[in-house]
Amino acid sequence: MDPRALEILVKMGGLRGARTVEDIATFTRYGLDVTAAALDQLERRGSVERVAAWLPTAATHDRLVKRPDSFSHRQRIAVTVLHRCGARTGDEIAWLAGESATDMHRVVTWLHRFRCLYHVTAYQPVGRSRKPPNEPTNRIEDHPPLESENTTPTWG
Repeated sequence: MDPRALEILVKMGGLRGARTVEDIATFTRYGLDVTAAALDQLERRGSVERVAAWLPTAATHDRLVKRPDSFSHRQRIAVTVLHRCGARTGDEIAWLAGESATDMHRVVTWLHRFRCLYHVTAYQPVGRSRKPPNEPTNRIEDHPPLESENTTPTWG
């Protein structure tokens, strides 16, 4: 096995949730081509699996910052989780937001239908539950707000 693939697998084990090739390339500091080849090798060996994840469009985040009242409460939560935490599956979004998976899946489906979110392919180690463990340090309210976000709560 390519030593870079092994390093990628070890680093992915320390991360929560599924990650895109771009995310993995960023934290390993390998090029996209090297990272993609290593992930393909790991997938063939059965060490990682591909999952469908969500990301907000740039226009969606811009709209959230400029006109937060144009989104419902749960829509704001979903977009904020994805903006702060990167690509996530529907169950991960629900868990990080502290919402029910059923409600959050409805919200994500609506946001996708109206082109606010798009699907990406992400990778996660095999055997890892698609629903993150119940660890409070991984909750969205424990993450500090981004500089571009209004730190005064306007909804909730």
